[in-house]
Amino acid sequence: MRALWLCHLFVQCLAREWLLKWKPVQISNVEATLGEDDEERLRQVFGAAWQVSTLETYRAGLLVFHEICDRQGIPEEQRCPATEAALLKFAAVLIGSYSKSLVGNYLARVRAWHLIHRQPWNMQGDYTKILLKA
Repeated sequence: MRALWLCHLFVQCLAREWLLKWKPVQISNVEATLGEDDEERLRQVFGAAWQVSTLETYRAGLLVFHEICDRQGIPEEQRCPATEAALLKFAAVLIGSYSKSLVGNYLARVRAWHLIHRQPWNMQGDYTKILLKA
């Protein structure tokens, strides 16, 4: 069943392309303002802000985010733009099992995915600081 989900939601691509090509299931209204060709160009431009090696390692954070959302029953529609509750639940699951730096990196990876697809990031910086102190 897991393989079917991955095939449905994500296209097969190189690791460095995951953040660019793994499109959110739901796109907020911001996407409606431009045509698909323009959106693709913007994704490429935004994606160029990260080094290829960074994009390759960021894929793991995105995959972990979706796996935790699956296990926690967070619907795909609440993953991007991610609700604050979904992001807090994601971080809470990681805390205690992973180092502060890895939790921070995973949040940064999910945030990068949002930025590349021009989606709002709904996590307050204060919550991030508190979570990473825990």
